[in-house]
Amino acid sequence: MYNLILFTLILSMNAFCSDVTTDNSGVDILLMDPYLSTKYQRGQYLVYDCIDKHWVCTGKAEYENCFDGRKIAQENKYDRMPCAPVKVFDGEGQCNKIQARLTSSATNMRACKSEDIRKIDILF
Repeated sequence: MYNLILFTLILSMNAFCSDVTTDNSGVDILLMDPYLSTKYQRGQYLVYDCIDKHWVCTGKAEYENCFDGRKIAQENKYDRMPCAPVKVFDGEGQCNKIQARLTSSATNMRACKSEDIRKIDILF
């Protein structure tokens, strides 16, 4: 008797779950997340991360942090910069297109080097 009740309960739950629909069917839920990682949010600000060596379209806060970190590195005469703030786009979609193009091309990020190191590179 208990087995029959349990079986009926499981079947009814399964039927209920299959009837549930969402407004986001066919949408990649990862693209809805405002965070790309623990380090970056999604956004329209193109930055090159000199430490992790990659391009990222991020938010305004991370873009401004990049400016601040770069300024500190320059003031302390570091040979390498932590990042390079590149450009602000009208939207995230535009930024992503440029990011994809830059990611697929080999680039030597001179912007990650201090001014003194860049001058030495030109000589050699």
